[in-house]
Amino acid sequence: MTQKYLLLVEDNPDDETLARRSCEKALKDVLLRVAHDGAEALSMLFPPEPLSHLKTPDLILLDLKLPKVSGFEVLRAIRENQSTCFTPVVVMSTSSENSDIERAYQIGANAFMRKPVSYEAFRDAMHMACHFWLRHNEVIARYAEAAS
Repeated sequence: MTQKYLLLVEDNPDDETLARRSCEKALKDVLLRVAHDGAEALSMLFPPEPLSHLKTPDLILLDLKLPKVSGFEVLRAIRENQSTCFTPVVVMSTSSENSDIERAYQIGANAFMRKPVSYEAFRDAMHMACHFWLRHNEVIARYAEAAS
């Protein structure tokens, strides 16, 4: 099985650490890269000069409340770009506002996950998300191959 690439877009160091540990425990063969704000995420996803050694992420875990460029704008850019339009994006947020959830789905999120408060709940949620989107979800990959 080829190594999967996961992009975590998270500005909170504590949440980054929890997500990193959870993903590394859930899936040993995942390359995890972290963007700490929306601008960094966009530059990693759409570098000015394409880097041939970096492929499109297999999954993006995206916080909404980001400095520089909001998670909503990052999500919009992902959906508008041909190379990333089929990439699964799981929005992770502490927001419980229905308007944030609706907006994320309207822009094109594949899932919305409210960040749990406890480490155990966060670990379990990350484990489920990573396993589903990186191991069991094959349809998106087939569509992405057909689009390119």
